[in-house]
Amino acid sequence: MKIMRQWIMLAAVLAAGGMLISSCGGGGISVTGGQSAQVQTHEQEYPQLVDAPEAMAAIAAAARGEFPFDDDEILNDTQEPMAQSMRKMQQVPPEGASGGPDMNSYYIPSKAFDGDYRSWWAGKTGAKKWDLYYAFQQSHHLDFINVNFYGPDYIPDKLDVYVSADGVQWDRVAHLINHKKQPLDPFVAIGREVRFIWIDMQGNPKIGFPLVRDIEWQPIAERVGAYATPGQNDNWYFASNAFDADPETLWAGLQGAGEWTMFYGFPQARFIGVVAVDIFSVNHRPADMELFTSNDGKEWTSHGSFGSVWPPKKFAGEVCKYFKIVMTGNPPSGFPVIRTITYNLPAGAFAKPNENSYYAAANAFDGVPNTWWVGLKMAGAWDLYYGFESPRAVGIVTVNYYSVNHMPASTELFTSNDGVTWSSAGMMPTGASPSLALNASVKYLRFSMKGNPYVGYPLVKDVAIQ
Repeated sequence: MKIMRQWIMLAAVLAAGGMLISSCGGGGISVTGGQSAQVQTHEQEYPQLVDAPEAMAAIAAAARGEFPFDDDEILNDTQEPMAQSMRKMQQVPPEGASGGPDMNSYYIPSKAFDGDYRSWWAGKTGAKKWDLYYAFQQSHHLDFINVNFYGPDYIPDKLDVYVSADGVQWDRVAHLINHKKQPLDPFVAIGREVRFIWIDMQGNPKIGFPLVRDIEWQPIAERVGAYATPGQNDNWYFASNAFDADPETLWAGLQGAGEWTMFYGFPQARFIGVVAVDIFSVNHRPADMELFTSNDGKEWTSHGSFGSVWPPKKFAGEVCKYFKIVMTGNPPSGFPVIRTITYNLPAGAFAKPNENSYYAAANAFDGVPNTWWVGLKMAGAWDLYYGFESPRAVGIVTVNYYSVNHMPASTELFTSNDGVTWSSAGMMPTGASPSLALNASVKYLRFSMKGNPYVGYPLVKDVAIQ
């Protein structure tokens, strides 16, 4: 059923020109959910707003089941998918929080940005459109924002998030449709330098007005888990779908955006091996993909392009707390779709940094002395890995260099059974063919080489494992 559901959704994607939407009555749109939402009936508790006669009247009407507007209203959105992705504003928002229309002078925009969940911003009842702006004193690196609504009945039909560097030209980074599955705190990944935030809300919530507890942001260094920008539909095609090991749940990027970034943060730094991206099809693969790692979420190290290999995968061989995949260039379909992303160390041979793809790590473990692995010249440090399909007993390990002139200053052998935690087995002796008795059951071997050889690079003819 889940596979059939995904095919139905993708058929809708193609029929709609790539946007993950389906038609609704009245010319509106709604997010394709893929499964029927279970209807629950229960008493709804509403907050008691102070000094707000309009709000109290709306609350009383809601309690009686009476609404001065159509609570099933879905906004018409007949424009092309990217028509509102870039906006131009004539007047630059003032510094700090602004917007409206507000319910009254008590529930003002600044209360949505004060970091206090006990103070709220409330929009004017029945206005059908509200805007919240925030202008920093100077450009600020924004990784994400969370718009924390009071409850599901206070979420508008549509929520667009824009960012800007100058307050004039605005880029849309999120387009959320409330189809009764909207989380109370929709997460929007930003991942760029901005000075202005604009939250555009349209369509009356069930209670008649939006009520925002707080809008928060924090740096990547405080995030754990998956987040991506810009997403096609953050209500359904979550970034976390790419990391749940379920190929039937998907993440999809915003159509036609041209650039997307997928982030992942660990609770603490750990070793990652090969980052493998299971893309839905070649038609959903961006023109280029580049892998980065970081330990603080600020300074990033590039591990280069994934290249043209299919399915895309890139060896990191790095201890890090965060990694990100930057995707550029629209796929033939117009947007990327990812099934799963894994980052473990698989079986086989890997190395970094390499001189080139011809002298690959696999050459050192193929049993043929005339094929070689060659490390990048003058790099100063190299790591050569080998993983078995399952743990096995290893006796003596011998590294056969081309000559003593191709041997690094030192080589330390590490072992692991999970590809994450490594233990030193000792230093390899010097010489053209140094050997080390291991006599242990292991799944992974890592040869950590340091110090440039006489010729400037290590050249390994073969690694013998007994």
